[in-house]
Amino acid sequence: MSRYLAVLISVAFVTFVTVEAAKKTVCEHESLDIKCWKNAVIEIQSSLYGRQSGAICANHPKAALPNGGCSASSSLSVAKATCDGKQTCNLAASNGVFGDPCGGTFKYMTTSWSCVKPHLPVEAVEANYQTACEGSTLKISCPWNKAIKVLSGFYGRQSNNICGQWSVPQQGCSASNVLPMVQHLCDGLFMCNIPANNNAFGDPCGGTHKYMTVSWTCK
Repeated sequence: MSRYLAVLISVAFVTFVTVEAAKKTVCEHESLDIKCWKNAVIEIQSSLYGRQSGAICANHPKAALPNGGCSASSSLSVAKATCDGKQTCNLAASNGVFGDPCGGTFKYMTTSWSCVKPHLPVEAVEANYQTACEGSTLKISCPWNKAIKVLSGFYGRQSNNICGQWSVPQQGCSASNVLPMVQHLCDGLFMCNIPANNNAFGDPCGGTHKYMTVSWTCK
């Protein structure tokens, strides 16, 4: 066998992975549409939801940078659970998806991703979302052979058209302890009931009818 032919045979068994990198920022209450070409899937590289700069999405009265900045701890895990392994996905920059890392501050989301043509099939991880109104119980579940992994939790009000028509306090409101409490309550179970009330999470805005949103995966 000639050396040239041997090289051709060797190359024929190498799997090439094509990657296109991209990065984009959207302001709070906007959403990011991510798309990859045919036969390629999304791979999230990084994601930030919060505020680390006063110069990004700055045309807002509450765009000042908090001392030390802020970012949601769930930013990367939620983005990956929502988008990894898919050809298209929509990622909303909202407290309902990521929780509120700095109440009263107008935030933004910066996400970077690659479009990857995998050499092996990629199993997409689906993120689930559920909302319950104040005074009710939010029920989340997974198939019996999988366990809940909570990605984000929110209790408060950031929208005037969820759970009826209600006015939103200036810059909205959110309880600060929702994610760790919901994780403690639900992680590792296949079914979980979460009370959406002030007794469980405190009252971040008295006199306002609130709601709770939780996102999770099944593993």
